[in-house]
Amino acid sequence: MDINLTKKDVRILAELEKNSRQSYSRIGRIVGLSSSNVRKRISKLFDLGVINSLFAEPNLSKLGLKTYRLYLRMRSMGVRVESRFRNYIRNHPQIQWYAKLEGSWHYILRYSVRDEFEFKKSTDEVLGLFGLYVESKAIGITTRQTYLPLTYLTQNNGPIMSVFFQKHANDTLEPIDKINEQILAELFNNSRITTVELGNKLGVSADTITYRIRNLRKRGIISYFGAYYNTYMLGYNRYKILLWLDKTNKKEIEKLMHYIEYHPNTTYLNEVIGEWDLEFDIDTKSQYELHNIIGDLDNRFTKTIKRHSVLMIVKEYLPNFFGKR
Repeated sequence: MDINLTKKDVRILAELEKNSRQSYSRIGRIVGLSSSNVRKRISKLFDLGVINSLFAEPNLSKLGLKTYRLYLRMRSMGVRVESRFRNYIRNHPQIQWYAKLEGSWHYILRYSVRDEFEFKKSTDEVLGLFGLYVESKAIGITTRQTYLPLTYLTQNNGPIMSVFFQKHANDTLEPIDKINEQILAELFNNSRITTVELGNKLGVSADTITYRIRNLRKRGIISYFGAYYNTYMLGYNRYKILLWLDKTNKKEIEKLMHYIEYHPNTTYLNEVIGEWDLEFDIDTKSQYELHNIIGDLDNRFTKTIKRHSVLMIVKEYLPNFFGKR
């Protein structure tokens, strides 16, 4: 289903992509609309399904959490078992994101845990419950994820934010109390919730909420206020490309990463430790377009890319990590 957006709609989406918490009046000044018109248009974009969510992205490494991914290739489960499986992963307190795929892998589960022992416990549990239907598995440790703009839609360029998911030696942990955790949960659900609304929900003053949000940003616990758009509604499919690299030439790898980061169709870039070295997400309107982009990538970096694998992302899910803890 393709939705035709006006130029004003696209400019609003571009501003929300930069900072989804900025005020209606500020967006209005930039795009040339009144704040009430901006509010109406954003509401309509939600109703049309173009905007999936506006959220605060937490930097979980600041809270002492590491990010691991479990890739699963499944045997046929049947409707009932697959429904049980999806309910299980949707409600799991350590799963922050998961995706249904077509290709060599059928599911990716992204866990945020304290260490490898906690991750093993969680994977042992899912395999104990559904291992009969698991044909094969792989594990990847995400060291850094770079969030990229939908340049083909919004015309925003360059990385929005790069987040390191593994703690560095010079990093300091940032403890948070129950109120800050509740603030993170609410902002993940809706980054545009007002300080008054949030204060009423949590039983504290709006000034306290304002101070705490600023403090969470200053301490790097909130990475940025982002936007998640349903590009399927705009006629795009999303693919995940896995890359195996020749890592002997670091300069060429840096050039490759820069090329991916500034390509208008890419949306995420992940550096991983595992069977492959990089993975990135890309949106295209056809498999022919996808084929041309990958062909161009291979031609540019023939000596760097050993091989690649393409996965089609059928659907992504963003359960509220803080809301389930």
